[in-house]
Amino acid sequence: MNLRSGKVVMDSKTINDEPNENTQTQTDMNNHEITNTLMNQENMGTGDAQNIPINTLDILLQKLSEKLDQKFDQQNKTITLQMEEIKTNTIMIQTLHETMEQQNQILNDKIDKQYINLNKKIENETKNLSSQIKINKEQIIQIKSENMVTNNTIYRLESDFETYKTKIDQNNAHVNTKINNINTQITDIETNLTKDINLLNKKMDTETQNIRGEINKINVTGQMPYYLCNSYLQLDNNYKFYGDKRTHPKMFLKHLKQTLEIIPNNINIKFHIRNSLKGEAETWFNIIEDNFETFEQFKDLFIGKYWCESYQSRIRENLFNGRFNEDYGYSMENYILKKFSYIKFLDPPMPENEVVRYLARHFESNIRDVPNSNSRHKHGRKTD
Repeated sequence: MNLRSGKVVMDSKTINDEPNENTQTQTDMNNHEITNTLMNQENMGTGDAQNIPINTLDILLQKLSEKLDQKFDQQNKTITLQMEEIKTNTIMIQTLHETMEQQNQILNDKIDKQYINLNKKIENETKNLSSQIKINKEQIIQIKSENMVTNNTIYRLESDFETYKTKIDQNNAHVNTKINNINTQITDIETNLTKDINLLNKKMDTETQNIRGEINKINVTGQMPYYLCNSYLQLDNNYKFYGDKRTHPKMFLKHLKQTLEIIPNNINIKFHIRNSLKGEAETWFNIIEDNFETFEQFKDLFIGKYWCESYQSRIRENLFNGRFNEDYGYSMENYILKKFSYIKFLDPPMPENEVVRYLARHFESNIRDVPNSNSRHKHGRKTD
């Protein structure tokens, strides 16, 4: 510490310099306080600093030194506390920094792991997508190839269709011509059949009238004359039913009814019916003989056996799907007559135009052979 011109000047080495700004400010304040004290002491004297006693200066300096020591102790404690706080904060900052580094490391590990998994997933998806693209390309190529085949097939079918259409048109012309011819033949056959039926009915009526006249001449005993019995038996033997296709069931019943109307009452109808049945039909009669007494009862049993719905269904099915075959030994006319003889008794009856239309189909294969044979003649031996 130096005194110059009545002022106390502190040596910078006396006080420990600290890098703290507060410490420097406190030191300036202390210097200012010492200076003021000395100034006050000078004012108390004669106004000359040299007249101040030495003892007084020592006391002042001692007090000033003690006060400065107290100030320094307080400043040192404050600085120590601040340093401890700074140290504590430094440790906390370091700990926080380490924690952040650990968290960053964990986060980086997670990111790396997710990145690896994501890369694997992308690689797998890429492989799958590449495989699917390859499959799709192969399917597209296959579809294009199939489309080419389909287009060729369609073109071939269209060409064949035109060819077949031309052939069908030609066949239809021949079929229509043949059908017209068949319709003409059917009309002629129906006309002839009607004439024959009318002649037969007239003959039956004449014979019936003759027999009834003879019946009126029967004697009182009720016995039929011998010659009349012979005529009856001869008439009866000319019409038999075997249970097959030789005789139509409805035609047989019609004939049987007409015959029973002219026989004497003393002749048992069961005897007459039995005499009209042969083969399988006679066997069937032996089974049901006790189940009827009148002709109407027999008629119901007979129709239920030989003209039932299932039997008529077979006739309809044959009409719808049957075909004429010359190998069976029938001519077209006889074939048509045979079919008509069964179809006209269907119950319910079928319209005549439908019957003609379905029967015409029976001859389509025969009609279709006509243009084919013409084609073979036209093209020589190419088809052989």
